[in-house]
Amino acid sequence: MTDILTRPPVTALRFAVYQRALHPELFTPVAHRQVTGPGYTLFIRLIPSGHALTWRWGDLCLEEVLGEIQMELPKRGRLVHQNIEGERTCQMDPTATLRYYCCVQREQLPPEQFVHLHEELIWEGKSRGVMFHYQPIHRLSLAPLSLITSQPVRNGLSLSCFHTFPEEWTVVKTQSLWEWKGE
Repeated sequence: MTDILTRPPVTALRFAVYQRALHPELFTPVAHRQVTGPGYTLFIRLIPSGHALTWRWGDLCLEEVLGEIQMELPKRGRLVHQNIEGERTCQMDPTATLRYYCCVQREQLPPEQFVHLHEELIWEGKSRGVMFHYQPIHRLSLAPLSLITSQPVRNGLSLSCFHTFPEEWTVVKTQSLWEWKGE
């Protein structure tokens, strides 16, 4: 018998950033991808409750996690730890040459807008990014999905993550930017 992956409610999520890699066994990926660029490697993992991103640049490592509150994540190296409410941003300079920005937004939409956004995400996920569809609650209802896309930008890398919660008509969006500071 196979386990059915279901998405937890939005209120059961938290967002965390670490200045170190977390042990991969803490996460059970449902989809993954590796992205490499000039001097960096990014490991993208979609997990049942959201995502885990591990970004390495030389000796520096940052880990971004959108996961369930009940996940036992370590405190050592943790820079950000917050529940998913409204919109929150953060900025940090882990080194003299690197800046990290993130924005986490929880938005409840009217049903027709949610369905439209959900369909757009499906089409985008077919052509690029890492996407995973979860099991719907009911046979004819929308299946929750997660989509992560990466985009090289001038002096850095931008990531857009979308996680849909059809039972709540809610989408959780994270936007992350790693930027090399000019000399």
